[in-house]
Amino acid sequence: PYAAPGDFVPAIFIQFAGFTAGKTASFFDFDLQPYSNQTNIWGSNQAGNGITVFGYTAQFGNGFSASLSAEDETSRRSAITSTAGLGAWTYEGRRFPDVVANLRIDQAWGSAQVMGAIHDVAAVGTTAVPSATTDTSVGYALGAGLKFNLPMIGKGDYVIAQVEYADGAMNYIGSNFAAGG
Repeated sequence: PYAAPGDFVPAIFIQFAGFTAGKTASFFDFDLQPYSNQTNIWGSNQAGNGITVFGYTAQFGNGFSASLSAEDETSRRSAITSTAGLGAWTYEGRRFPDVVANLRIDQAWGSAQVMGAIHDVAAVGTTAVPSATTDTSVGYALGAGLKFNLPMIGKGDYVIAQVEYADGAMNYIGSNFAAGG
């Protein structure tokens, strides 16, 4: 179908037999704030924009699951900066998708998740360096989240915490962070 300029489709995906294919939230995200149009520098959530994913989730019973997915790496790209005198750099192109995995438990008390991602960072020089000069690296992100339901306060109330660490994949821990030099 034709999408007119200004049309916004945050999610369109198919789930069947454990597989998820389409545009939806990343399997890395724990606190999704589902399909919000909010831009939040403090969170890595990209669900408001949607990410193209192809993944599989295995259900082990009693709320335990594991997911593995290939995701559009351009949705997690950050600005590439350079050191003074070394010229400007830009992303070289698409070499491979981000590989994202998580282990998760969902119970009546709440949920917990550990997650990781591998992100391609391949840069090519654009000025002050030969355009054939490239710098390739693989970035990564690790995280864990914990959510406790608080029905005694009110229906749907909860407290949630998430910690993350990244090297070369900064948009997994915060929106629009620079990737570094």
